Parts: sequence; structure tokens; C-alpha cells
Amino acid sequence: ASRIVQWNAQAEQTFGWTRAEAIGRSLVETIIPPAFPDAHLRGMARFLATGEAPVVNRRLELRGLHRTGREFPIEITITSPMRRDDGYFFGAFLRDISDRLARDEALQRAKDAAEAATRAKSEFVANMSHEVRTPMNGILGMTGLLLDTQLTHDQRQSLEMVRLSAEGLMTVINDVLDFSKIEAGRLDLDPVD
Repeated sequence: ASRIVQWNAQAEQTFGWTRAEAIGRSLVETIIPPAFPDAHLRGMARFLATGEAPVVNRRLELRGLHRTGREFPIEITITSPMRRDDGYFFGAFLRDISDRLARDEALQRAKDAAEAATRAKSEFVANMSHEVRTPMNGILGMTGLLLDTQLTHDQRQSLEMVRLSAEGLMTVINDVLDFSKIEAGRLDLDPVD
């Protein structure tokens, strides 16, 4: 069975066992959560039978067990085994990564919220652009109809100014709509020569 042969002050703080209490204890009974001892025991049996130790010299994210029974995430690197008179010695360097994972989760939530806000803004702009285009088309259509009637010079100039302003505004609205489509990933492109 895997037994603890060295235990430093950091291990005491991380796992809650004093050095005197930890030395000689089984790993499975001390720091490996109840859901994982079978995997540990199979890995050790495989190493003893074949010499294969795929977890060695790799940084792994696993679960640790505190003396109180609380499980927590750890990052661990296990050194290559060294032959000893009574078996093999594996060194393990590990740290509690609860704070880092909590920060990562908070950052992911903030990122998701920001992306949702951007999507909502893009949808709002696209909807508003469509809502504004409808009355602008009415203004342009009615202006065009009026320009086909008998008008005084001043009336025609005024209506031309309305038409040009409405076309300019429609161009701005179409550009805003295109940008909102680009942000939403829904812009259709028509290639032309």
C-alpha cells in the first residue's frame, strides 16, 4: 500500500494532518477522496507490474481530501519513482487551486455576461434599425410621389432637401444595420466582380 514517508509544513496546512499524524498513514486513507482510491490503487498495481507510470512528471489537476472530509481541487506533479529497499519513493509537489478555479469561474461568468450584453445590444440595434427603416421608406416614397407633381421652385427645392436628407439617413441606418449584422455574425456577402 502507498504510505506517506515525508510530510512538510505546507502539507500540514493544506491537508490538516500534522507531520506526526501523517507519516506512515496510507495515502488512500489520508488525502485521496473516497471517489478516487480505486484509480490510485489500479495505477500503483500497473506500475508495480509493468513499470509504467503515465502520471509521472506531468502537471495534473485532481481532487484532494482535507482531514475534515472537505474535498478541494489540487494541482500536483509526481516525480519519477526512486527505488528504495522496501519499494519505491514517489515525490509529490502540489498546491490547493481552489482560489484560482474560483477566479477562473468568476472570469468566465463575467465573460459570458459581457458576450450576452453585446448580443443584446446588437439585436437591439438591428431591431431599431429595422423599425426606423420602415418610416424612412415611407418618407422617401411620399417625397418621390410629391416630386412627380406640379410644384413651385421653392417647394421642389424643399422636397429635394427632404429626399436627400432621408436618403442620407437611410444610408446611415443601413450601415448601422450592417455593423450589427457583422457583430451578430449574420451578414450575408454577395461577391461581385
